[in-house]
Amino acid sequence: MKQLFLIRHAKSSWEDSSLSDRERPLNDRGRSQLAPLARTLNRLGALSGPVYASPAVRAQQTLTGALSVDAQPAQVCTEDELYTFDFKRLLRWLQNLGNDQNRVTIIGHNPALLELAAFLVPQAPFELPTAGILEIRLSVRDWKKVDKNKGVLETFLTPRDFSYREFRRKNRKASPAPPIWTRIRFRRFCSS
Repeated sequence: MKQLFLIRHAKSSWEDSSLSDRERPLNDRGRSQLAPLARTLNRLGALSGPVYASPAVRAQQTLTGALSVDAQPAQVCTEDELYTFDFKRLLRWLQNLGNDQNRVTIIGHNPALLELAAFLVPQAPFELPTAGILEIRLSVRDWKKVDKNKGVLETFLTPRDFSYREFRRKNRKASPAPPIWTRIRFRRFCSS
């Protein structure tokens, strides 16, 4: 059994048009997403195994923010292959992981993360917002055997789910609470 966490980087800035895509940093909203994201990843156990991140600035800043809690991942690596928007490239990378790694976290980019989830899980979400979290349980013993529909979606959380108070405060419009199933499922993993 393998466990995979797919984390989309926090909200990035498009303010400086002279920067390449790889160099784009987080914006203010992205930086504000980091503390609640870090707490949630820690509570889910996503930081207890190896954590891999894209070399893009926004992914590296998300990684740094995610590690701001007292978590000690087995290893933290920046992998050039994770700077991709192609899920097939991510899949090949996963299939080449060592089998001693049972719980793996990837901080990367859409559409690759979302399309990888749709490939692995029969009922994947339709979108993965910035700082979104997907936890997938894979019924394989060997990463080489990761294939279509081999996964089960255990958790899907958006910033609105794991930092609802902050989200609500910033969004003055009347917005409904997150769906009850999300809050119940989240509480199972993240009760204080």
